[in-house]
Parts: sequence; structure tokens; C-alpha cells
Amino acid sequence: MDNSESKDIPSDLKILKAAEEIFAEEGFDGARVDDIAKRAGVNKALIYYYFESKEQILEELSKNHLKEILEAKENILKDFSFEHGLNHAAIEKMLQTIIWGTLGNNKDFLSIVLIEALKNKSGDTSFFKLINQMYDNSIARIEKMGYKIESDKFKTTALFFGILPIIFYIVISDKWAEYNHIDKDAVKSAFIEAITEMELSLLINKFDFFQDKKVIDSFRQDNLSLLLDEKTPE
Repeated sequence: MDNSESKDIPSDLKILKAAEEIFAEEGFDGARVDDIAKRAGVNKALIYYYFESKEQILEELSKNHLKEILEAKENILKDFSFEHGLNHAAIEKMLQTIIWGTLGNNKDFLSIVLIEALKNKSGDTSFFKLINQMYDNSIARIEKMGYKIESDKFKTTALFFGILPIIFYIVISDKWAEYNHIDKDAVKSAFIEAITEMELSLLINKFDFFQDKKVIDSFRQDNLSLLLDEKTPE
């Protein structure tokens, strides 16, 4: 970012951007306000003018990213019809665009809130808010399609066998590939194959969303065709 671009960005947004980078690099506990001020190019007093504490900075970051993720999801789905059920095209588009795009574009934020969620003493609930809001929205759409669904069971199953593996992949896949000297595309291919089969199995066996065997067979045969052409988010 050059100086002219930096001058056009409001100070509070520069602080939030810098804080997100520092939180991702050093961890929330290890991040220092002095370092955030230096990265943002502002003095420390200005940070405290906008935010009372690091916790408030993280809360504001969480609000912004929650809004961004949910708006992106809505923009993807608003013109997308589910009238014929969760068919092959619907699943494929959701996997490609929502997972690899919407979530992948928020890698640093996901890393920060996931680490906070893993801490026993952390009171931050941003990760759980994100998951609940994403799934509440999905459940409402599914119910409009005429399917009856147990909300708590669906969200719990989808968290531990759906979105959590995906988030872990987004956050650590590059490091995993580097550590094991595995080609990143090979890691991606293996993950996509596994996660799509898992999602398909859950949808069919647990929640019985698919009624047409032709749709099931079609999904099994070519569910990787376009996904494998997608770029892994940086």
C-alpha cells in the first residue's frame, strides 16, 4: 500500500487492519498495542481514542468479518434457486464459492478466533457466533425447501464434521504441506475428495436431503471436476 492510499483510509480502519495482521502473527495474547500502532502508522493514544482495549479491537474485527461473511453468503445465494432440492449444482456451488471463497478470504480472522475458541480461559465467543449465524441461515433455507430438520443436531454435526475440518484446512494446509514436503495441490485434492464424500454422506444418510438416486450418482461421479480447478485461497 503506498502513502497516498494509506492517507485515504480512516484511522480506525488502519488500526483494525494492523491489529488483525498482528493478532494473526503473534497471537492475541502476544500482540502489543505498541506494535499495532507502529504497523498502522498511528500513535498509541489514537488507538485508545477509538478502542478501549485489545479485546474491543477483536470484538470490532469480529463484527466486521461476521457481517462480511454473511453478506457474501447472501449475495451468492440470493439469486440461487433451491426449488428442486439440494442438487448437484447447488452443492458444488456452495462448496466452491462459500467455502473456498467466502471463508478462504478470511483466513487470518478464522485463525485468530479459532485459537481464542481453543483456549479454556478465553471468554471470546466470536467463533461460535460465526458458526451459529451461518447455520441458522442455512437451516432457514433448508426448511423453506420443505425438509424437517433438528436444528441442534444439524448444527452440531455440521460443525464437527463439516465446517471445522474446512476451517482447519484453510488455516493450516500450507504449513502441513510444507512440513511434509507434499505438493499443495495434492493436499488440496485429497482434502476436497474427503470432505465432499463426508458432506454427501451426511446429507444422504443423516438428514435424507437427497431423494433422487440419479442426483446422488451424478454428484459422486463428478463432484471434484470443477473444485479441483479452483485456486486455494492465499
